Amino acid sequence: PVAFNIVGDDYQKINDYIQEILPDIKAIPGIFNVGISIEYTNGKIVYVLDENKAKSLGITSMSVVAPLLALKNAWYETNGIKIKEFSDFGSDTLSLYAFLSTPYTVEQTKIWKITLDQIISKKELQPEINAIMRQNGKKIISVQADKISSAVLSDITSAINTIIANHPLPEGLQKVDGWDTQSLTQSSQDLSRALVIWIILMLLVLIIQFNNIKYAVVIVSSVFLSIGWTILLLILTWFDLTFPAMIGIFGVMGVWVNQALIHIEDFKYYYEKKWFSVIDSFQQSIAERFIPIFLTKLITIVGLLILAFKDELFWSMAIGFIWWLIVSFFITLLYIPSLMNLVNKEYYKW
Repeated sequence: PVAFNIVGDDYQKINDYIQEILPDIKAIPGIFNVGISIEYTNGKIVYVLDENKAKSLGITSMSVVAPLLALKNAWYETNGIKIKEFSDFGSDTLSLYAFLSTPYTVEQTKIWKITLDQIISKKELQPEINAIMRQNGKKIISVQADKISSAVLSDITSAINTIIANHPLPEGLQKVDGWDTQSLTQSSQDLSRALVIWIILMLLVLIIQFNNIKYAVVIVSSVFLSIGWTILLLILTWFDLTFPAMIGIFGVMGVWVNQALIHIEDFKYYYEKKWFSVIDSFQQSIAERFIPIFLTKLITIVGLLILAFKDELFWSMAIGFIWWLIVSFFITLLYIPSLMNLVNKEYYKW
Protein backbone atom coordinates (compact mmCIF):
# COMPACT_ATOMS: atom_id res chain seq x y z
CA PRO A 1 0.00 0.00 0.00
CA VAL A 2 0.86 3.68 -0.41
CA ALA A 3 0.08 6.11 2.41
CA PHE A 4 0.82 9.58 3.66
CA ASN A 5 -0.62 11.68 6.48
CA ILE A 6 -1.73 15.28 6.86
CA VAL A 7 -1.20 16.46 10.44
CA GLY A 8 -2.47 19.57 12.25
CA ASP A 9 -4.65 20.94 15.02
CA ASP A 10 -7.76 21.79 12.99
CA TYR A 11 -9.50 18.59 11.87
CA GLN A 12 -11.83 20.43 9.50
CA LYS A 13 -8.93 22.22 7.84
CA ILE A 14 -7.11 18.90 7.38
CA ASN A 15 -10.18 17.32 5.79
CA ASP A 16 -10.80 20.32 3.52
CA TYR A 17 -7.22 20.20 2.23
CA ILE A 18 -7.36 16.45 1.60
CA GLN A 19 -10.64 16.84 -0.30
CA GLU A 20 -8.89 19.48 -2.43
CA ILE A 21 -6.00 17.22 -3.48
CA LEU A 22 -7.87 13.89 -3.51
CA PRO A 23 -8.95 14.06 -7.21
CA ASP A 24 -5.32 14.57 -8.27
CA ILE A 25 -4.15 11.74 -6.00
CA LYS A 26 -6.70 9.38 -7.56
CA ALA A 27 -5.40 10.32 -11.03
CA ILE A 28 -1.83 9.11 -10.28
CA PRO A 29 -1.03 6.15 -12.59
CA GLY A 30 -0.52 2.80 -10.89
CA ILE A 31 -2.70 3.27 -7.78
CA PHE A 32 -6.30 2.36 -7.00
CA ASN A 33 -8.70 2.12 -4.04
CA VAL A 34 -7.71 5.57 -2.84
CA GLY A 35 -9.37 6.44 0.47
CA ILE A 36 -8.94 8.39 3.68
CA SER A 37 -8.88 7.25 7.29
CA ILE A 38 -12.02 9.07 8.47
CA GLU A 39 -14.57 6.58 9.84
CA TYR A 40 -18.18 7.53 10.41
CA THR A 41 -20.85 6.10 12.67
CA ASN A 42 -24.43 5.59 11.47
CA GLY A 43 -24.86 9.31 11.96
CA LYS A 44 -26.93 11.36 14.36
CA ILE A 45 -30.38 12.96 14.17
CA VAL A 46 -30.42 16.62 15.10
CA TYR A 47 -33.66 18.18 16.33
CA VAL A 48 -33.96 21.96 16.42
CA LEU A 49 -36.49 23.21 18.95
CA ASP A 50 -38.81 26.09 18.12
CA GLU A 51 -38.53 27.83 21.47
CA ASN A 52 -41.17 30.46 20.70
CA LYS A 53 -43.77 27.85 19.85
CA ALA A 54 -42.80 25.81 22.92
CA LYS A 55 -43.24 28.83 25.19
CA SER A 56 -46.60 29.64 23.60
CA LEU A 57 -47.71 26.13 24.52
CA GLY A 58 -46.36 26.47 28.06
CA ILE A 59 -43.44 24.07 27.64
CA THR A 60 -39.90 24.84 28.83
CA SER A 61 -36.73 23.83 26.95
CA MET A 62 -35.62 21.43 29.69
CA SER A 63 -38.97 19.61 29.64
CA VAL A 64 -38.25 18.86 25.95
CA VAL A 65 -34.55 17.98 26.29
CA ALA A 66 -35.08 15.48 29.12
CA PRO A 67 -37.50 13.19 27.19
CA LEU A 68 -35.22 13.27 24.14
CA LEU A 69 -32.20 12.24 26.23
CA ALA A 70 -34.05 9.46 28.03
CA LEU A 71 -36.21 8.18 25.18
CA LYS A 72 -36.03 4.44 24.57
CA ASN A 73 -38.17 2.54 22.11
CA ALA A 74 -37.96 0.06 19.25
CA TRP A 75 -36.42 2.62 16.84
CA TYR A 76 -34.19 4.58 19.13
CA GLU A 77 -32.15 3.82 22.23
CA THR A 78 -30.42 6.52 24.23
CA ASN A 79 -27.81 6.37 26.96
CA GLY A 80 -30.42 7.62 29.39
CA ILE A 81 -30.19 10.35 31.98
CA LYS A 82 -27.77 9.73 34.82
CA ILE A 83 -29.58 10.19 38.14
CA LYS A 84 -27.03 9.07 40.72
CA GLU A 85 -23.71 7.29 41.14
CA PHE A 86 -23.15 4.70 43.86
CA SER A 87 -19.69 3.94 45.15
CA ASP A 88 -20.51 2.17 48.40
CA PHE A 89 -20.06 -1.31 46.94
CA GLY A 90 -16.29 -1.22 46.55
CA SER A 91 -13.90 0.58 44.24
CA ASP A 92 -16.23 0.42 41.22
CA THR A 93 -18.72 3.20 40.62
CA LEU A 94 -22.26 2.16 39.72
CA SER A 95 -24.44 4.63 37.87
CA LEU A 96 -28.21 4.83 37.94
CA TYR A 97 -29.87 5.92 34.68
CA ALA A 98 -33.47 6.84 33.93
CA PHE A 99 -35.12 5.96 30.61
CA LEU A 100 -38.40 7.05 29.07
CA SER A 101 -40.02 3.96 27.62
CA THR A 102 -42.60 4.60 24.93
CA PRO A 103 -44.05 2.75 21.94
CA TYR A 104 -44.09 5.94 19.89
CA THR A 105 -41.51 7.49 17.60
CA VAL A 106 -39.53 10.51 18.72
CA GLU A 107 -41.84 12.93 16.93
CA GLN A 108 -44.98 11.38 18.44
CA THR A 109 -43.69 11.33 22.00
CA LYS A 110 -45.92 13.52 24.15
CA ILE A 111 -45.09 16.09 26.77
CA TRP A 112 -48.37 16.32 28.55
CA LYS A 113 -50.80 16.51 25.62
CA ILE A 114 -48.38 18.06 23.12
CA THR A 115 -46.36 15.90 20.73
CA LEU A 116 -42.75 16.83 20.03
CA ASP A 117 -43.34 17.34 16.30
CA GLN A 118 -45.47 20.36 17.20
CA ILE A 119 -42.51 22.22 18.65
CA ILE A 120 -39.63 20.86 16.52
CA SER A 121 -38.79 23.28 13.72
CA LYS A 122 -36.09 21.22 12.00
CA LYS A 123 -34.89 17.63 11.83
CA GLU A 124 -31.82 16.43 9.90
CA LEU A 125 -29.44 13.48 9.75
CA GLN A 126 -25.80 14.51 10.19
CA PRO A 127 -22.64 12.40 9.76
CA GLU A 128 -20.65 11.73 12.89
CA ILE A 129 -16.97 10.79 13.05
CA ASN A 130 -16.31 7.55 14.89
CA ALA A 131 -12.82 8.41 16.14
CA ILE A 132 -10.15 11.03 15.54
CA MET A 133 -6.63 9.73 14.99
CA ARG A 134 -3.77 11.53 16.68
CA GLN A 135 -0.01 11.54 16.36
CA ASN A 136 2.20 13.25 18.94
CA GLY A 137 -0.81 15.23 20.17
CA LYS A 138 -1.74 16.41 16.66
CA LYS A 139 -4.87 15.39 14.75
CA ILE A 140 -4.17 13.30 11.69
CA ILE A 141 -5.93 12.04 8.58
CA SER A 142 -4.27 9.39 6.42
CA VAL A 143 -4.60 9.02 2.67
CA GLN A 144 -4.16 5.40 1.63
CA ALA A 145 -4.14 3.54 -1.68
CA ASP A 146 -3.18 0.21 -3.19
CA LYS A 147 -0.70 0.05 -6.05
CA ILE A 148 -0.37 -2.33 -8.95
CA SER A 149 2.66 -4.63 -8.78
CA SER A 150 4.43 -3.00 -11.72
CA ALA A 151 4.14 0.52 -10.26
CA VAL A 152 7.25 1.95 -8.62
CA LEU A 153 6.76 3.34 -5.13
CA SER A 154 9.34 6.10 -5.63
CA ASP A 155 7.49 7.35 -8.74
CA ILE A 156 4.18 7.43 -6.88
CA THR A 157 5.78 9.25 -3.93
CA SER A 158 7.31 11.78 -6.32
CA ALA A 159 3.91 12.37 -7.94
CA ILE A 160 2.31 12.93 -4.51
CA ASN A 161 5.00 15.45 -3.58
CA THR A 162 4.42 17.29 -6.88
CA ILE A 163 0.67 17.51 -6.18
CA ILE A 164 1.29 18.87 -2.69
CA ALA A 165 3.78 21.38 -4.11
CA ASN A 166 1.08 22.55 -6.54
CA HIS A 167 -1.41 22.80 -3.64
CA PRO A 168 0.57 24.44 -0.82
CA LEU A 169 -0.29 23.22 2.65
CA PRO A 170 -2.29 25.74 4.72
CA GLU A 171 -0.60 27.22 7.75
CA GLY A 172 -0.53 24.77 10.64
CA LEU A 173 -0.66 21.62 8.48
CA GLN A 174 2.18 19.36 7.45
CA LYS A 175 2.64 16.20 5.40
CA VAL A 176 4.14 13.14 7.05
CA ASP A 177 5.13 10.15 4.95
CA GLY A 178 3.46 6.84 5.65
CA TRP A 179 5.24 3.84 7.08
CA ASP A 180 6.02 2.33 3.66
CA THR A 181 7.78 5.45 2.36
CA GLN A 182 9.62 6.01 5.63
CA SER A 183 10.72 2.39 5.60
CA LEU A 184 11.94 2.65 2.00
CA THR A 185 13.87 5.83 2.76
CA GLN A 186 15.43 4.29 5.86
CA SER A 187 16.32 1.11 3.96
CA SER A 188 17.97 3.13 1.18
CA GLN A 189 20.00 5.08 3.73
CA ASP A 190 21.03 1.88 5.49
CA LEU A 191 22.01 0.33 2.15
CA SER A 192 24.12 3.37 1.24
CA ARG A 193 25.92 3.30 4.59
CA ALA A 194 26.53 -0.44 4.23
CA LEU A 195 27.96 0.15 0.73
CA VAL A 196 30.41 2.78 2.00
CA ILE A 197 31.56 0.51 4.84
CA TRP A 198 31.87 -2.43 2.41
CA ILE A 199 34.04 -0.42 -0.01
CA ILE A 200 36.36 0.80 2.76
CA LEU A 201 36.78 -2.70 4.18
CA MET A 202 37.21 -4.21 0.71
CA LEU A 203 39.89 -1.66 -0.16
CA LEU A 204 41.81 -2.52 3.01
CA VAL A 205 41.52 -6.27 2.36
CA LEU A 206 42.73 -5.87 -1.24
CA ILE A 207 45.70 -3.76 -0.17
CA ILE A 208 46.67 -6.47 2.32
CA GLN A 209 46.04 -9.20 -0.27
CA PHE A 210 48.22 -7.69 -2.99
CA ASN A 211 50.54 -5.66 -0.75
CA ASN A 212 49.99 -3.02 -3.39
CA ILE A 213 47.49 -0.16 -3.43
CA LYS A 214 47.55 -0.02 -7.24
CA TYR A 215 45.73 -3.32 -7.75
CA ALA A 216 43.26 -2.52 -4.98
CA VAL A 217 42.34 0.84 -6.54
CA VAL A 218 41.86 -0.76 -9.97
CA ILE A 219 39.37 -3.30 -8.59
CA VAL A 220 37.45 -0.80 -6.43
CA SER A 221 37.27 1.74 -9.28
CA SER A 222 35.86 -0.95 -11.54
CA VAL A 223 33.10 -1.50 -8.94
CA PHE A 224 32.07 2.17 -9.14
CA LEU A 225 32.21 2.09 -12.93
CA SER A 226 30.04 -1.01 -13.14
CA ILE A 227 27.46 0.52 -10.76
CA GLY A 228 27.31 3.70 -12.85
CA TRP A 229 26.92 1.88 -16.15
CA THR A 230 24.29 -0.47 -14.73
CA ILE A 231 22.19 2.43 -13.46
CA LEU A 232 22.58 4.23 -16.81
CA LEU A 233 21.47 1.15 -18.74
CA LEU A 234 18.45 0.73 -16.46
CA ILE A 235 17.44 4.32 -17.22
CA LEU A 236 18.08 4.02 -20.97
CA THR A 237 16.00 0.85 -21.17
CA TRP A 238 13.10 2.47 -19.26
CA PHE A 239 13.56 0.40 -16.14
CA ASP A 240 13.23 2.17 -12.80
CA LEU A 241 15.97 2.05 -10.19
CA THR A 242 13.81 0.46 -7.51
CA PHE A 243 14.98 -0.71 -4.11
CA PRO A 244 14.93 -4.41 -5.21
CA ALA A 245 17.02 -3.39 -8.25
CA MET A 246 19.55 -1.74 -5.93
CA ILE A 247 19.70 -4.92 -3.86
CA GLY A 248 20.26 -6.89 -7.08
CA ILE A 249 23.11 -4.59 -8.10
CA PHE A 250 24.83 -4.48 -4.72
CA GLY A 251 24.20 -8.15 -4.06
CA VAL A 252 26.58 -9.30 -6.81
CA MET A 253 29.41 -6.93 -5.94
CA GLY A 254 31.14 -9.60 -3.90
CA VAL A 255 30.93 -12.02 -6.84
CA TRP A 256 32.42 -9.39 -9.13
CA VAL A 257 35.30 -8.62 -6.75
CA ASN A 258 36.06 -12.33 -6.49
CA GLN A 259 36.14 -12.57 -10.29
CA ALA A 260 38.40 -9.51 -10.56
CA LEU A 261 40.72 -11.00 -7.91
CA ILE A 262 41.21 -14.14 -9.98
CA HIS A 263 41.78 -12.01 -13.07
CA ILE A 264 44.42 -9.86 -11.35
CA GLU A 265 46.13 -12.90 -9.81
CA ASP A 266 46.49 -14.43 -13.29
CA PHE A 267 47.81 -11.12 -14.58
CA LYS A 268 50.38 -10.91 -11.78
CA TYR A 269 51.61 -14.39 -12.55
CA TYR A 270 52.32 -13.65 -16.21
CA TYR A 271 53.46 -10.06 -15.64
CA GLU A 272 55.76 -10.56 -12.64
CA LYS A 273 56.94 -14.15 -13.12
CA LYS A 274 56.75 -14.74 -16.87
CA TRP A 275 57.79 -11.16 -17.73
CA PHE A 276 54.92 -10.67 -20.18
CA SER A 277 53.77 -7.16 -21.04
CA VAL A 278 50.64 -5.79 -19.40
CA ILE A 279 48.54 -6.41 -22.50
CA ASP A 280 50.00 -9.86 -23.12
CA SER A 281 49.47 -10.81 -19.48
CA PHE A 282 45.80 -9.89 -19.66
CA GLN A 283 45.38 -11.57 -23.01
CA GLN A 284 46.71 -14.79 -21.55
CA SER A 285 44.49 -14.45 -18.47
CA ILE A 286 41.39 -13.74 -20.55
CA ALA A 287 42.15 -16.65 -22.88
CA GLU A 288 42.21 -19.01 -19.90
CA ARG A 289 39.18 -17.57 -18.09
CA PHE A 290 36.93 -16.42 -20.94
CA ILE A 291 34.88 -19.59 -21.47
CA PRO A 292 34.20 -20.30 -17.76
CA ILE A 293 33.30 -16.65 -17.10
CA PHE A 294 31.11 -16.37 -20.21
CA LEU A 295 29.21 -19.61 -19.57
CA THR A 296 28.72 -18.81 -15.88
CA LYS A 297 27.29 -15.38 -16.67
CA LEU A 298 25.12 -16.75 -19.49
CA ILE A 299 23.57 -19.47 -17.32
CA THR A 300 23.01 -16.95 -14.51
CA ILE A 301 21.29 -14.52 -16.89
CA VAL A 302 18.99 -17.28 -18.22
CA GLY A 303 18.03 -18.23 -14.67
CA LEU A 304 17.36 -14.60 -13.76
CA LEU A 305 15.18 -14.11 -16.84
CA ILE A 306 13.07 -17.10 -15.82
CA LEU A 307 12.75 -15.63 -12.30
CA ALA A 308 11.85 -12.20 -13.70
CA PHE A 309 9.03 -13.52 -15.89
CA LYS A 310 7.63 -15.91 -13.26
CA ASP A 311 7.64 -13.55 -10.27
CA GLU A 312 6.85 -9.85 -10.66
CA LEU A 313 8.16 -9.17 -7.16
CA PHE A 314 11.72 -9.96 -8.25
CA TRP A 315 11.45 -8.45 -11.74
CA SER A 316 13.43 -5.25 -11.07
CA MET A 317 15.97 -7.12 -8.93
CA ALA A 318 16.59 -9.64 -11.72
CA ILE A 319 16.94 -6.91 -14.38
CA GLY A 320 19.45 -4.99 -12.24
CA PHE A 321 21.37 -8.22 -11.66
CA ILE A 322 21.41 -9.00 -15.42
CA TRP A 323 22.68 -5.57 -16.47
CA TRP A 324 25.39 -5.79 -13.84
CA LEU A 325 26.57 -9.15 -15.18
CA ILE A 326 26.73 -7.80 -18.72
CA VAL A 327 28.55 -4.62 -17.69
CA SER A 328 31.03 -6.47 -15.48
CA PHE A 329 31.83 -8.85 -18.34
CA PHE A 330 32.98 -6.00 -20.59
CA ILE A 331 34.78 -4.27 -17.73
CA THR A 332 36.76 -7.47 -17.26
CA LEU A 333 37.69 -7.56 -20.94
CA LEU A 334 38.32 -3.86 -21.57
CA TYR A 335 38.51 -1.57 -18.55
CA ILE A 336 40.82 -3.46 -16.20
CA PRO A 337 43.49 -4.25 -18.85
CA SER A 338 43.38 -0.67 -20.19
CA LEU A 339 43.66 0.87 -16.73
CA MET A 340 46.48 -1.46 -15.68
CA ASN A 341 48.35 -0.62 -18.89
CA LEU A 342 47.91 3.10 -18.14
CA VAL A 343 48.98 2.72 -14.51
CA ASN A 344 52.09 0.73 -15.35
CA LYS A 345 53.02 3.14 -18.19
CA GLU A 346 54.75 0.42 -20.15
CA TYR A 347 53.90 -2.24 -22.64
CA TYR A 348 56.79 -4.58 -22.04
CA LYS A 349 58.95 -5.34 -19.05
CA TRP A 350 62.53 -6.31 -19.90
